[in-house]
Amino acid sequence: AGNITATRAFARLVGPTRDLAAMVSKLKKAQIPRSAFLKGSTLGFDAARVLAALEKKNPKLAKLRDEQVHVVSHHDGPLHVHVDKTDTPGIYHLGVYVEGAYCPEHSGSQNGHDHGHHGGHEANEASACGQECGFEHFSRLFNTSVAVTKRAKK
Repeated sequence: AGNITATRAFARLVGPTRDLAAMVSKLKKAQIPRSAFLKGSTLGFDAARVLAALEKKNPKLAKLRDEQVHVVSHHDGPLHVHVDKTDTPGIYHLGVYVEGAYCPEHSGSQNGHDHGHHGGHEANEASACGQECGFEHFSRLFNTSVAVTKRAKK
């Protein structure tokens, strides 16, 4: 039970700009540095050393996508983010910061009880039922990482 009002939220995404796995898989044996070869490995070479050699030739190779993502709510629904352009395989890291007020005494489904204040109100103003409401200020940081593999064929 209970109800929350988010007073502030923002998110940041860090992800790949190039498909490094595809780039490495297209290398010819002669392009792999001798120091990268591994005996007894199923891969046959140390991928980190190969990437280091490629990055030394082209420093922009390892450039990351690093951008703000807008936290939104549609029609008083839950907070969420939309992340577009995720067709580059790799690991995408998303961090979301949320700040607001929690009212343990009232659920959001009660008629006439709305914690839906927006527009930068402070936490002590976040409760619609007045000062007698036992709301609690909160802040949370959520982090997740998602691996995107090959793009689904249509």
